[in-house]
Amino acid sequence: MYDYRQIIHRIRMGQTDREIARTKIIGRVKCGQIRAMALEKGWLASEGPLPDDAALSDVLRRSFILIPPINQSATAMRNRFEPGLVTAFA
Repeated sequence: MYDYRQIIHRIRMGQTDREIARTKIIGRVKCGQIRAMALEKGWLASEGPLPDDAALSDVLRRSFILIPPINQSATAMRNRFEPGLVTAFA
């Protein structure tokens, strides 16, 4: 959660997604997603406190756009091609 809080802090300080990505903490796309989420939650207002761990984990777990795990993608592809493989090797 520390890294996410740091990213939100850097966004508050006026850094662009490219500048944050140059630090190698996170990529530009993910930084843009965090920026949108933080803007929606009102965390970018400089007068307010940064979100705590509980708030961050709750929001990230519920609404953060995550890349699907590899095993789900592999399962989808396997289900698509498996019938052909079974008949080819039978």
